[in-house]
Amino acid sequence: MMGRVKSQRLLTVLTLSATLVLSGCGGPGSDPAVTVDGTSYSVAEVQQATQQINEVVLSQQVAAGAPEQEPNTPQDLISDLALLPVIEEIVDGSPIEISQTQIRDILNRNGVADPGPATIDAALSRQYRQVFSDPATLQDPAMADVMAKLQALTADRVAAIDVEVNPRYGAWDYQSGQVNLGKPSWIDSADQDS
Repeated sequence: MMGRVKSQRLLTVLTLSATLVLSGCGGPGSDPAVTVDGTSYSVAEVQQATQQINEVVLSQQVAAGAPEQEPNTPQDLISDLALLPVIEEIVDGSPIEISQTQIRDILNRNGVADPGPATIDAALSRQYRQVFSDPATLQDPAMADVMAKLQALTADRVAAIDVEVNPRYGAWDYQSGQVNLGKPSWIDSADQDS
């Protein structure tokens, strides 16, 4: 009788654990890697985005016959995600607005069949920044408003983006517009306590 009760408890615990893992709750990777203006991206989503963006970059390098560069890190992708809200403000209503469907098509053409939400948003951020650096865009009279908004972008506006980075990835530095690996403040306080 006692063995049967233990078996039922074990079965219940295993069922509950499997449900949590399959639903994405409580498993490794379910913690937010970053939250940007209320939109959270899990550790698993950022890891997937890093892998998928690296696949795209490698595909483009091979197609162009360019030498391989260093792969992107999760910090690079988190930086892309953090900058997206301000980039979307700049391009809103402009001739260069890019839809998620267009980004999915670009990713699909470069070997990413099923991009996740973090991949799509990071790729969108990167695509806009690529357009901003295109000499034709810089000289296009239709883009004058977008370029003026871009040039008027201040550190205060970037600082106003609500970015919370999981400490395992570093800290958001709005002045540089990127996530920097550094010793988290809680380690500094622990060092001072000893």
